[in-house]
Amino acid sequence: MFKSSSINPGAGEWNTQKVEDMREMFADAASANPDVTKWNVKSVKKIDSIFNGAEKANPDIRKWAFTGLESMREAFTGSNIEKGRP
Repeated sequence: MFKSSSINPGAGEWNTQKVEDMREMFADAASANPDVTKWNVKSVKKIDSIFNGAEKANPDIRKWAFTGLESMREAFTGSNIEKGRP
Protein backbone atom coordinates (compact mmCIF):
# COMPACT_ATOMS: atom_id res chain seq x y z
CA MET A 1 0.00 0.00 0.00
CA PHE A 2 2.63 2.55 1.08
CA LYS A 3 5.66 0.41 0.26
CA SER A 4 8.77 2.53 -0.34
CA SER A 5 6.69 5.68 0.08
CA SER A 6 7.93 8.85 1.74
CA ILE A 7 4.50 9.80 3.10
CA ASN A 8 3.36 9.38 6.68
CA PRO A 9 -0.39 8.73 6.40
CA GLY A 10 -2.91 9.61 9.10
CA ALA A 11 -3.76 5.97 9.70
CA GLY A 12 -5.07 6.44 13.22
CA GLU A 13 -8.71 6.50 12.22
CA TRP A 14 -8.68 3.81 9.54
CA ASN A 15 -11.33 1.10 9.91
CA THR A 16 -9.28 -2.11 9.78
CA GLN A 17 -11.92 -4.37 11.28
CA LYS A 18 -12.33 -6.55 8.16
CA VAL A 19 -8.77 -6.39 6.83
CA GLU A 20 -7.14 -9.81 6.48
CA ASP A 21 -3.85 -9.03 4.74
CA MET A 22 -1.49 -6.24 5.78
CA ARG A 23 1.66 -7.63 4.18
CA GLU A 24 4.26 -5.00 3.23
CA MET A 25 1.85 -2.16 4.04
CA PHE A 26 4.64 0.20 5.16
CA ALA A 27 7.66 -1.84 4.01
CA ASP A 28 10.69 0.32 3.18
CA ALA A 29 8.69 3.50 3.86
CA ALA A 30 11.64 5.12 5.60
CA SER A 31 9.76 8.00 7.24
CA ALA A 32 6.51 6.20 8.06
CA ASN A 33 5.51 6.08 11.70
CA PRO A 34 1.71 5.84 11.60
CA ASP A 35 -0.50 5.82 14.67
CA VAL A 36 -1.90 2.28 14.71
CA THR A 37 -2.98 2.18 18.35
CA LYS A 38 -6.71 2.05 17.54
CA TRP A 39 -6.49 -0.54 14.77
CA ASN A 40 -8.76 -3.56 15.15
CA VAL A 41 -6.59 -6.41 13.89
CA LYS A 42 -8.72 -9.37 14.98
CA SER A 43 -9.39 -10.43 11.36
CA VAL A 44 -5.81 -9.97 10.15
CA LYS A 45 -4.12 -13.18 9.06
CA LYS A 46 -0.87 -11.92 7.52
CA ILE A 47 1.42 -9.07 8.54
CA ASP A 48 4.62 -10.23 6.86
CA SER A 49 7.00 -7.28 6.40
CA ILE A 50 4.33 -4.76 7.48
CA PHE A 51 7.04 -2.39 8.83
CA ASN A 52 10.11 -4.12 7.36
CA GLY A 53 12.69 -1.43 6.57
CA ALA A 54 10.48 1.41 7.83
CA GLU A 55 13.40 2.88 9.76
CA LYS A 56 11.48 5.50 11.76
CA ALA A 57 8.51 3.27 12.53
CA ASN A 58 7.97 2.58 16.19
CA PRO A 59 4.29 1.63 16.24
CA ASP A 60 2.48 1.13 19.53
CA ILE A 61 0.99 -2.33 19.03
CA ARG A 62 0.40 -3.19 22.69
CA LYS A 63 -3.38 -3.29 22.18
CA TRP A 64 -3.30 -5.37 19.02
CA ALA A 65 -5.14 -8.67 19.59
CA PHE A 66 -5.01 -11.19 16.78
CA THR A 67 -7.41 -14.11 16.73
CA GLY A 68 -6.27 -15.81 13.54
CA LEU A 69 -2.74 -14.59 12.76
CA GLU A 70 -1.04 -17.04 10.41
CA SER A 71 2.14 -15.30 9.37
CA MET A 72 4.32 -12.40 10.51
CA ARG A 73 7.73 -13.03 8.93
CA GLU A 74 10.04 -10.01 9.19
CA ALA A 75 7.08 -7.86 10.29
CA PHE A 76 9.24 -5.39 12.21
CA THR A 77 12.75 -6.06 10.89
CA GLY A 78 14.60 -2.78 10.41
CA SER A 79 12.02 -0.70 12.27
CA ASN A 80 12.50 0.93 15.67
CA ILE A 81 10.20 -1.62 17.29
CA GLU A 82 12.60 -4.35 16.19
CA LYS A 83 15.48 -2.38 17.78
CA GLY A 84 13.57 -1.94 21.03
CA ARG A 85 13.74 1.85 21.02
CA PRO A 86 11.16 3.93 22.90
